[in-house]
Amino acid sequence: MAKEQQSVLLEKYVEQLLALQAKKQEAPLNLAELKEIAESIGLSESDWQEAQNTVRQQTKVGQQHIAVANFPAAIQALQLAVNINPLAEQALFYLAQAHQLQFAQTGKKENLLAAQEYAQRVLLNNDPQLDSASIELMKTIKDSEQKQKRGKWLRLGLFAGIFLLLGLGLNFYYFSSRQAVLQEEQEVQKQWAQVENVYQRRLDLVPKLGQLLSREENTSQAKLAEIQALESQLNQSDLAQYAQQQAELSQKINALLQGLDQKSQLYRDIQIQIEGAENRIAVEKRKYNEKVGQYNQFVIQFPYNLMGYPPKAYYQTSAAGKDAQLIH
Repeated sequence: MAKEQQSVLLEKYVEQLLALQAKKQEAPLNLAELKEIAESIGLSESDWQEAQNTVRQQTKVGQQHIAVANFPAAIQALQLAVNINPLAEQALFYLAQAHQLQFAQTGKKENLLAAQEYAQRVLLNNDPQLDSASIELMKTIKDSEQKQKRGKWLRLGLFAGIFLLLGLGLNFYYFSSRQAVLQEEQEVQKQWAQVENVYQRRLDLVPKLGQLLSREENTSQAKLAEIQALESQLNQSDLAQYAQQQAELSQKINALLQGLDQKSQLYRDIQIQIEGAENRIAVEKRKYNEKVGQYNQFVIQFPYNLMGYPPKAYYQTSAAGKDAQLIH
């Protein structure tokens, strides 16, 4: 028979053989069934023997590939041998071994399943020469599977540990960063308290002004009443309004002083104290704005800009002291 025709018949034989195996599933084929398929497609006895030679050749090729750790090539050669003769114990054994070694190298599940399947088929053939080797191979396959599972859990544990440490680190970093922002904010609040203190010192001088007004005209008395009324209306919850009210207080106090008896010692004492208070107010407001500037510069830097802290408003009055505005 021509070589090409023999090759075509062999391919047809393998196709029918695989189809029959699929139908029988777990039940192994026997030699009589193999020869029956061969005869049904026109393979002669010599063709059959040639096919078995191919099985032996491919088995040898597969062994050579295993020896040099070329497991994919070994699997390809041995699979061809097993397709031609599913009862070829050596081909089945080495095919199982090649899949086991490939699984140990790559960890692919399909190689593990194939190794188990072909090792079981060797045992089903009851070949005394290969049974002990097949049992050892099954143990090796099982050990490889257990090793992969342990490695998988170790990797999962390692990743979990890394993520846990990363989470703890980020959590610590977040809270330490947040604490840094809060410290900056406390500095601003402390300086604002100083601004309020010097404003209060100036307000504490208002009762002394009343002592100078006992002999003054009604106009000065009315100005003092306006100061006292404005003092009672101070609104610290609205910084813009508060700044406006303080600017008005400065104007009204200065206007009141200009209308008083400037020759008395009490007047001079109060005037010195009020001027000192005004100077101190200017100093503390400047310091407050410096703290606000530091805070605003701080919260726009990474990572503080990711925490949602808005910049604070500056406290600033006009040069004439007649109005106040917020600068952002």
